[in-house]
Amino acid sequence: MFRKYLIVLDNDKKWGFYLNNIGRTVIDKYDGYPSKNHPENYTFTWDKGRILNEFHLVLITNGEGIFESEITGQVKISHGDTFFLFPGIWHRYKPKKEIGWTEHWIGFSGNIAHDFMRNGFLNAKDPIISKCDQHFILNHFNTLFKLFDEQPFGYQRIASGVCFNLLQNYTI
Repeated sequence: MFRKYLIVLDNDKKWGFYLNNIGRTVIDKYDGYPSKNHPENYTFTWDKGRILNEFHLVLITNGEGIFESEITGQVKISHGDTFFLFPGIWHRYKPKKEIGWTEHWIGFSGNIAHDFMRNGFLNAKDPIISKCDQHFILNHFNTLFKLFDEQPFGYQRIASGVCFNLLQNYTI
């Protein structure tokens, strides 16, 4: 498991695109979900779901489960699928108990992220991208995990650039 939640400063927000959090979690079959110890504004239960005030990209690299939003209804998620979460939109998701899954996620925000949505590059009506290029995406995630682990000078802006580059894979 790996997870980092950032304190985003006003200067970071002026950059126009910034990361709020990043993580990777392995949920074994029959494990409880979601995992514990997330900040309060990120926790949810299946019964209640949640509404975030930021975007998230979630990649499933093993297993399968269900995604649901107020716009999409329930949709099956499988190994290799990515789904996006949108600010202000109710959603919930979970792995199949008998199978589990491995999830990688990035929370991001900023004017540029909202422009992606306004201009149709990210669409809450169609948030699932099936069978993504996992090698390409995981390389970007691994770069981000390393940046967040080592925290070199300027890592938050460097990470924003890596995430921005990752998103281009989904917005072509």
